[in-house]
Amino acid sequence: MPKNKKQRYLQDYIYDNKKVTKLKINRKKPKFFTLFTAFSSFFIIVFFANIFSSLITPGSINLNRGERYFLGKELYAVELVSFDNVAEANEASETYKRQLAAGYVVNDKGTYRVLASAYKTRTNAESVVNNLKQSSIDANIFVLEMPSLYMDLDLESDEKTALKDCFDMFYDTYLKIYDISIKLDKSEISLDQTKVGILALVDECEQVVNNFNSKIAVPKTSQVIYTKIYLNTFLDELTALSQKSQASTTYSGEIKETYFKIIYGYISLLTELAKN
Repeated sequence: MPKNKKQRYLQDYIYDNKKVTKLKINRKKPKFFTLFTAFSSFFIIVFFANIFSSLITPGSINLNRGERYFLGKELYAVELVSFDNVAEANEASETYKRQLAAGYVVNDKGTYRVLASAYKTRTNAESVVNNLKQSSIDANIFVLEMPSLYMDLDLESDEKTALKDCFDMFYDTYLKIYDISIKLDKSEISLDQTKVGILALVDECEQVVNNFNSKIAVPKTSQVIYTKIYLNTFLDELTALSQKSQASTTYSGEIKETYFKIIYGYISLLTELAKN
């Protein structure tokens, strides 16, 4: 059941105020085979660990120590409804996407929150929430944290700059998509202008990533490797948005959904870096 009663989302909310159970057959393997397999596996693991240990340096990450690679940001999302299970949240998400909202579902410690949009300031978010409440929609503010990032990495100055530019790109891209979204919803730009703006953003981000890849062609730290992986996903999400149909009734929502994916892409990357 929903944690707050689901209401139809306002059309004019815009800010301006198989388990295929396979039969398992247990076959006993000869004891010698088992011992041989275990020994071989151990040898392979040790062999490759020795090889890669000379190529990849773990580096270190501490949210409060080392050189700063990203200055933390706080964003304010409008939460439309929340549920105890993901199925209901996904169902609500599809409804809200057709009504200009992102319909982005966040798993917040077992509570599935359906988010409409994210704002740079609490004031803007509160304005939207108040408008929704006046229409009997029990919206709330959900704070999104993009934490600061500090790392001790053995990189040249230009390599560090290129890496910092990539981390900044996550937040900067959110800002630019946010602005495009607001202008489209308020009819300040046309669908064609929206498309042009998104394509230009894709090109701009590709330049930042290409510069980073040229500066660190052969990554030797796990942090750089994971960053490259997440940057590829980042560009995939942005490219997918540029290929969306402008005629779709969910186009405005898909724009907002993309910036949520980018925000959470950074958060997921930071989590991965902290583990490595």
